[in-house]
Amino acid sequence: MQFVKMACHPEISGLIERLLCDNEIPSATDEDDEEFLRAATPAHIVGHSLLADLRKQRIPQYVDVLESKTEEETHIESHYKCDKTHPVPLQLTNIIEKMPHVGISSALSMLTTSGQVHLDSKEHRYVSGDTSNVQEFSDPSITDFVRELFHRVASATGSSLAAHDLYHAHLLVDIIDDDGASTKVPAKNSPSKVDLGFLFHAKEHPKEFTLSSTEIPPIGANVVGGDVDPRIGTNTSVFDVDYCKRNVLWLASTNRLYVLLPQSPDFPLQLFGESPWVAHFYTVSASAFSPYIADVNYLPATPTKVSDSPSMSTASNPSHPRVVLCIFSKY
Repeated sequence: MQFVKMACHPEISGLIERLLCDNEIPSATDEDDEEFLRAATPAHIVGHSLLADLRKQRIPQYVDVLESKTEEETHIESHYKCDKTHPVPLQLTNIIEKMPHVGISSALSMLTTSGQVHLDSKEHRYVSGDTSNVQEFSDPSITDFVRELFHRVASATGSSLAAHDLYHAHLLVDIIDDDGASTKVPAKNSPSKVDLGFLFHAKEHPKEFTLSSTEIPPIGANVVGGDVDPRIGTNTSVFDVDYCKRNVLWLASTNRLYVLLPQSPDFPLQLFGESPWVAHFYTVSASAFSPYIADVNYLPATPTKVSDSPSMSTASNPSHPRVVLCIFSKY
């Protein structure tokens, strides 16, 4: 098999080699599990420490800051324009400021529309999260801003806005003290502050992705869904030299995008969460930045069927891509 050798984190290189030689997902041994989980136990501590460092502009070596540049100054490797960053919408800033005082659930009700959003059957392919509570942002300026972030992440990672690649982000809440450090979730009316963030996952379904077994089946095989195999259309492989450039953070407090570099030798393995075998997919876990309260999904521009139910809302402008939130039931 021909491949491009990546610069790998030393703890991950063995997994990649086994995947390459065996054409299958490696099986964990008890010893592997114990060693990895010992390191992964303080994931939320490492995650929130990273957010605090980013707010204070202490940038670790395993983070690349995506600077704001005009289109003429930026080399674009994807089809999406990487425009200069716009300010965080005032409506979003106001909600973030109110969140410590009203609580997450009440803030979400201000952030989103009322009534369940209808998803077209084709749109389900582009959705991460629980579809029992799907909402849209309550203000068009927030929707436009988040849509722009998706486009900027696509440019930064050389990705496509597609179901096999970049289509979702995880909405994070970080409770912080006056010094900008993360702290525990405050009680109602606490004077603590809140930072909001997104963790974008690009290159989500590479050729080696599998749903049901350790063996890597052909794309379109029945065991991975046939014609709904999430890998259909992908040209991405875990052996691509830039595959590991797939996790991007955005923080409202800095209004910057941060590309995480898991191939860096000093990258903390705790950010992969509790499963050691997401490492060869370089998937930074949203649980490392908990509480994470919703999945934000970028849907393609498709006609939207109007629902007969008055509780179902539809896109105000179906000619544009939609952005919807799948909110966890606890909120």
